[in-house]
Amino acid sequence: MPEAQLDRFLLNVVIDYLPTADEERMVRQTTVPDEPAIQPIFTGEEIRSIQHLVRQVPVSDNVIAYAVRLVSATRPANPAAPDIVRSKVKWGAGSRPARP
Repeated sequence: MPEAQLDRFLLNVVIDYLPTADEERMVRQTTVPDEPAIQPIFTGEEIRSIQHLVRQVPVSDNVIAYAVRLVSATRPANPAAPDIVRSKVKWGAGSRPARP
């Protein structure tokens, strides 16, 4: 797996089996030929407009610096990483989580 994708698999979440009735309902819902009607919420142009609007929100340099320090602290090779990160984490978060 590419290193850029490893930050998505930092946790091992253990989920037990569903109760029988819930499993039957899940199988029933995922094997019927009917497909739910999908109703669009936004048009493509509206999504682009919202994305443009979000990029207009100012983010101060100290907030950006804090976000980068916080994400960097998850990387075991970083000298600023806490001891628990250096001992328990193999790969820290990538750059994407630091983006506001």
